[in-house]
Amino acid sequence: MTDSPQVPAQEPTAREKATARNKKQAWLYIVIGVVLGVVAVLGLVSDDRGALDWALLVLAIINLGIGVMAVRRPEPRIVEPNDR
Repeated sequence: MTDSPQVPAQEPTAREKATARNKKQAWLYIVIGVVLGVVAVLGLVSDDRGALDWALLVLAIINLGIGVMAVRRPEPRIVEPNDR
């Protein structure tokens, strides 16, 4: 075995942390969208359809859309000092 020098792990930057957090939130949106979609489809397939089933389907589609857009571009928005 050779003794190689240990390189200390670098602390992730704030931007990298924000990107990782955005990815986790994106997948959460996708999971919630899938769950809402399954519940909505089960309600729409049953004999007793209602406005709630359609509302759940719309919410599922919105959540899936937000999740997919966030997965495709998880980098946080750059805020200029003048924008605050």
